[in-house]
Amino acid sequence: MKHVFGVMLMVALCSWLGAVSFRLAIGVDTAGEVISSHEALIIGDHLETAHSLSAQMECRKKGIIYGLGVDYQFPRESKKLPENWYTSIGKQTHIPVYGILGYRFETTTKVSPEIIVQNGYNFQRIKIHNHNEDWRYSAKNGAYYAFGFGLNYSEFSLNMLYRVNRFTLKGERLNGNDWENGSDYNSLTRQFNMSLGYKFGG
Repeated sequence: MKHVFGVMLMVALCSWLGAVSFRLAIGVDTAGEVISSHEALIIGDHLETAHSLSAQMECRKKGIIYGLGVDYQFPRESKKLPENWYTSIGKQTHIPVYGILGYRFETTTKVSPEIIVQNGYNFQRIKIHNHNEDWRYSAKNGAYYAFGFGLNYSEFSLNMLYRVNRFTLKGERLNGNDWENGSDYNSLTRQFNMSLGYKFGG
């Protein structure tokens, strides 16, 4: 409920402070990897390239840009692992909801650059492979953040971002007939995203 309230508050704030514009974009996530850590143990593997869709609402006051966005990061899996290696993390989808803060530089040409920061909350859907019958895992949502830059030409924009989706793998261990809390792994995916968008309104 608090996340829904935050979204409504941001929409109202943008509408009150200035003209609202919208950006719809399609992108591609490359050079992705998933990393999990527990105490001194750190494990990870590379992710397949996948696509993403973005819908963003932005307000602009002079050069400052602020707003709200949501992404749908299409399901992606780990690349084929070496023989006898396996991972408990299967196909995964991430849906981050985030605030946007940026600055667009005024230029004398038709192309204007901007810097972009995004920060929010990541909703995930992850298929977990439980290879050991005495252990089981589930995934819990976490933070999302991204930063990078964009280029604007008329209504079109090209954004290049480094993005991180955080989540926690929560483990449970079978003790007799009962499941008990076991090891938790702080996990994240990180990748470079390039998206082409179209802005309208405002």
